[in-house]
Amino acid sequence: MVSLSESIILGLAIVGLGIPAWIFSIAVYHAARRPRIVEPGSRYFAYMRVMEFLYKELGTGKTECAPLWVATVRELRQFPEYADLSILYLEEVTVTGKQKFDRVMDEEIKETEAFLLESRND
Repeated sequence: MVSLSESIILGLAIVGLGIPAWIFSIAVYHAARRPRIVEPGSRYFAYMRVMEFLYKELGTGKTECAPLWVATVRELRQFPEYADLSILYLEEVTVTGKQKFDRVMDEEIKETEAFLLESRND
C-alpha cells in the first residue's frame, strides 16, 4: 500500500502541477477571446502620405508645379484597395485653367478615375 508520506508527495505534485495548468488554461482561453487590435499596414500609411500631400501641399493652390501634382495623382493608382476614397476625392477636384499643364492635369484625373473604377470591378 501507499504510505502517508508518499500520499502527501503525490497530493502536492498533483496540486502543484494541476493548479498552474488550470490557471494557464484559463489565461489562454481569455486571451483567445479578447478582440485583437489590428493596426494598419504599411500600405495604409503610404496611401495616407499621398493623400495628405495632395490635400495639404497641392490642394491649397500653394504649388505652381503641375508635373508634381500629375505624378502624385497618378500615384493613387498604386492603391486600388482605396479606389472608392480616391475617386471621391478626385471628383471634387476642379481644374479651371486653360494652360497646357491644366489640360494634362484634367486628363490625368480622368484617366486615374477610370483606372480606379476598372480596378474596383476586378
